[in-house]
Amino acid sequence: MKSAAVKMIAAGLLLAQATGVHALTEPTPHSIPEIRAIFEQELFELAHTVFLANGNLKEALAVTQRAVKARPNDPVWRKKAAQTAEWAGRPDLALEQWFCLARQGSHEARQSVLRLSRGLQEFPLRKQLLEQAIREGNADPALQREYLAVAEGMGLPQDVYALLVSGDLGSFDPVWRLTEQARLAEQLGRPVDAAQAWEKRAELKPLDADESLKLATLWYGQSDTVRAWQVLKQGAATAPSGAAMFWRTYADLAWAVQETASSARASEQLIATGQALAVDYQRLLELYSGSEPRRAYGYALAGWQRFHTPLYWYAMADTGLRSGQAKALALFLKNLGAEERALLARDARSWMAMAQVYRQAGNPVASLTAARVAARLAAGDADLLAAYLWMLVDLKQVAELRPLVREWEARIDALPALREPLAAAMLLLGDTPRALRHYQILAPQRQADPAWLASFADVLEQAGRQEAAWTVRRQAYRLLHQQLRNGQPLADARFLHLTRAQLLLHLAPGDALSARIRQIAEGERDDAGNELILSWAMTSGQTDLARLWYWKKFVRAVARPEWARLGLALEENDRAAMAELLDRKLEQLPYRDAIEAAQRSGFIPLAQEHAWQRLQLNREDALVDTQVRQLFGRRPGYLATGLKLQDQSGVGWAESRLALAQPVSNRYSLKAELTERQFSLLKSNVLGALPDHDLSGSLTLTRQHERGQLALTLGGRDGGLDSFVTASLAGSWQPWRDLQLGAGLELNGRASETAALSVGGIRDRVRLTVFGTLSAADSFSLELAAARFHDQGRHYLGQGQSVDLDVRHQFARAWPDYGVRLFGGYTAYAADGTVSSRSATLVPVTVSPAAAFFIPASFGHLGAGLFLGQSWKDNYSRDWKPFAEADFDWNSNSGAGFSYGAGLVGPVFGLDQLMLEVTQGSGQFGSADLTTTIGVIYRYFY
Repeated sequence: MKSAAVKMIAAGLLLAQATGVHALTEPTPHSIPEIRAIFEQELFELAHTVFLANGNLKEALAVTQRAVKARPNDPVWRKKAAQTAEWAGRPDLALEQWFCLARQGSHEARQSVLRLSRGLQEFPLRKQLLEQAIREGNADPALQREYLAVAEGMGLPQDVYALLVSGDLGSFDPVWRLTEQARLAEQLGRPVDAAQAWEKRAELKPLDADESLKLATLWYGQSDTVRAWQVLKQGAATAPSGAAMFWRTYADLAWAVQETASSARASEQLIATGQALAVDYQRLLELYSGSEPRRAYGYALAGWQRFHTPLYWYAMADTGLRSGQAKALALFLKNLGAEERALLARDARSWMAMAQVYRQAGNPVASLTAARVAARLAAGDADLLAAYLWMLVDLKQVAELRPLVREWEARIDALPALREPLAAAMLLLGDTPRALRHYQILAPQRQADPAWLASFADVLEQAGRQEAAWTVRRQAYRLLHQQLRNGQPLADARFLHLTRAQLLLHLAPGDALSARIRQIAEGERDDAGNELILSWAMTSGQTDLARLWYWKKFVRAVARPEWARLGLALEENDRAAMAELLDRKLEQLPYRDAIEAAQRSGFIPLAQEHAWQRLQLNREDALVDTQVRQLFGRRPGYLATGLKLQDQSGVGWAESRLALAQPVSNRYSLKAELTERQFSLLKSNVLGALPDHDLSGSLTLTRQHERGQLALTLGGRDGGLDSFVTASLAGSWQPWRDLQLGAGLELNGRASETAALSVGGIRDRVRLTVFGTLSAADSFSLELAAARFHDQGRHYLGQGQSVDLDVRHQFARAWPDYGVRLFGGYTAYAADGTVSSRSATLVPVTVSPAAAFFIPASFGHLGAGLFLGQSWKDNYSRDWKPFAEADFDWNSNSGAGFSYGAGLVGPVFGLDQLMLEVTQGSGQFGSADLTTTIGVIYRYFY
């Protein structure tokens, strides 16, 4: 009992001590012998048991800590301390106790340390424990990988790397070991060791795309581009298409080592997966633009669709035009969105690319508009301005070129690129000496260009320096022969062969040239090749072949070689063709031929003016001087008189006319005209009382401008019922080659819709006409008109609006210039006015005086007809020519109708013209009445 009592007292004291000063506070300092002296196993175990039984984990933990301090080598108390600490929610203290036990070889303690360390994200103790297990050979692969992660987490990759190099870490899996060794070597700044580790790893297991990329990057960082490329080249065999970074690096490195085909394949793969950058598209364009323009066009289009930058539009235009995609490009421009249009609209080069596209697509108006915008946006860009000038020269825009040549010639010193296109423009304008001066300045720089030398020789010849032209052509031919012998790419060789044929045309126009021409005709040709063949056919006297070639190759061309067409017309004396070309293409034609054609066609004033202007520019041209002498002294103008008899719905009238026309200057002319009409009734009860006279006079001022003319007419008329002023304004304008617009405004003009209006009415009329040429043989005209009808006292009778279409096909231009036509239209009239007392005298007594008596009913009509020689009614002819026409017409009011006419025109004394004409028809203006006209007109030219 005594012993038990003593133990209870000791336990109480121990409890009191533990309660007062527990393990978490600083204990009372004792020396080790003192701590050990007061430690008694049974008492500590009793206290620990009592505290655990009472759930007082804090005090139980304090007891175990005092026991551990007293007995640090006692594994039992350390285990109790570790367990109690875990129960008490102190894993950090438990980790410390378990670690001590683990160091002593306890498997349970090792597992507990790993468990607690992972939960606490603690690294140092776990690293020591894992490192010990590795060195003892007790670490499985999972623990080895954990050790690597812990060491890296502590920022100690060098320790892991040392173990990996030694072979102790990762011995179970050499692939993993070498992979991690390479990674850590790279991390530690040891790229050579890293690369070597990857190389060893590749021997055991092929590298995937990312690993190949890492190894290649290491070699590239060591400036070993060849080994880096070899690594990527091997990895490409197994790399998936979705490995964007691998293929990105592969494409860049392949391009750097000039493996362009491999780089292109990689870029194409990146494009296919949607991972490509702008550089991929640009490389493909650079690679394929010259050799495969159609393929390059596809990449340029894809680049535009992705990046929407003007660079890809430039490439699209360039490759598309060279691969025959002009229409596709025009459609692309048409379908652009607002933002895309705004993007291109700010860029001058984009506008010039549009101009080239429209030019190739057959839209010269849009082409010129775009080129003008480009020139305006880049007023200081010599290349764009030069392209603009070449465009104008190519399309032969003489009116636009003339002021530009004057203004821009002074800019040549600052913008030398303008010299050559300006010289070409001067040639087109007929100023050969001035153009030659610029060609002579360019000549020293172009001595190695045979094509340029051939053009230079043509300029010399046109300037009258035939010997110098022959010398330059010989030089160009020798240079060209040498270049062909050295070998050239296919496209360049084809161009050189074309130049050789051009030179032979002047140097040796014989069998050798014929053989070359046949080779060109059998191969691929552009417009220049076709023109060369045409020129050969004409110079060799093969007119039929030249005509056939012209219509076969140039009938649908945007810019036809009109010089050739004029040459054929002169050869065949086709005055109609000459007149047409002079009217529409005068400034674009060779001026000597144009002067000759104007004389043959009877356009003496035009011939005179053109010859004089060209002589001022080319004073050394002997042929032009001779032409001017032939034309000098003649004064253009004419005196005309005519008589016309007409029966209109039973009302007959005889009209006599006298006219005098006099040119005032090269552009202005005046015409005075007097007209008298006398009326008679050919049928009773058609009209009432007829006026006894109808007199009128007018003065017309006409101004010729670059694309048409404008005429202003002022006059007066006494119609027998009243007197009034007349006026009209009419003009025509040709915006481009195949279209002509016309407009007219008329005040108090003659009205011919009905007999009553012809006698006693007037009209105010406005009209708009469109005349278009669909092809060499087909044309159309469309007229829109609106009129208000009055009596001669300006009393309102009614109104009308009309639309008429006439489509013609001409089988021949030279006489007999016959053809067929289809026509139709609709006219809506409204007799919504009243009849004044003065006009009522024209109404028969048996008819109620209403506006409908004067205004016809609305009608529509359709018809077809034949015509022959109609152009000679207005053009001078040196010989007599017949003309005729016949139409069949269906009218919604009068039913079937007809009209025909025939006549003869030609000179009497020489420089004059007499025309006799008879016409008859029914169904005009919806009336079934027959209308007959007999006319005689004589004009004397002076």
